Amino acid sequence: MTWQEIQEKMNGMRATRQEIKEQLDDMCVRMDRVVEKLESDKKKKAILEQSNNDVRIVNFLNLHGLTDEYIDYCLKHKKVD
Repeated sequence: MTWQEIQEKMNGMRATRQEIKEQLDDMCVRMDRVVEKLESDKKKKAILEQSNNDVRIVNFLNLHGLTDEYIDYCLKHKKVD
């Protein structure tokens, strides 16, 4: 094997390493997107659950004959995480 062949092979290996690095970077970016989507979905689910809880509270208060003003007061002063 000549020195030039060795250099060509080394250059080819460097390119391969660069390609691998680029592929790994792409995979990391895709994984970050997946994590962001999962976190976004969790937030959406929490908001939906909170609104369902608010509807249940309103239904409970209406069932027991409580006034609309009291319902509004409860919803305004209710702590939301």
